[in-house]
Amino acid sequence: MDLIVTGTAAYGPFDPDSSDLDIVLYREDAEKLTDHLHDHKIQTYNPETMWLYNNGGYYFNLKSIRFNIIVAEDEEDFNEWKRRTKAMKKIDPIKNRDERVEKFKSF
Repeated sequence: MDLIVTGTAAYGPFDPDSSDLDIVLYREDAEKLTDHLHDHKIQTYNPETMWLYNNGGYYFNLKSIRFNIIVAEDEEDFNEWKRRTKAMKKIDPIKNRDERVEKFKSF
């Protein structure tokens, strides 16, 4: 299973009280993870905002950690997430979320 840790957990600024752990997975792997979570009675949820920023995905919680699973539709999409995440790691953390999202998109 290939995955990318992205978002503030990867490039900051991480806030343990409000940051998610963002993980990019290929659709097939995301679906397998969903099935595994449901088999273990772990609820997943998918607010409409997931569709505003990427190709879909879902959230789930384990203890106090909120996971955000982001779906990569294909290798090109997966590599875009990887490239942009690497670029974000090279700059100073951006505190403002909207500015951070715009900078991520600009790479």
